[in-house]
Amino acid sequence: MLLQEMPADNKIIIELSIKGQKFEFPSKVVSQGNNSIFIDL
Repeated sequence: MLLQEMPADNKIIIELSIKGQKFEFPSKVVSQGNNSIFIDL
């Protein structure tokens, strides 16, 4: 599935890795377009 194919309200988890530490943030897709998605933080 491509990013722009994710439906609105689809739940996702954002994962960041900073200096070996991992952080996870739950979010959801608000809308999509132009090869990208917009999320709610």
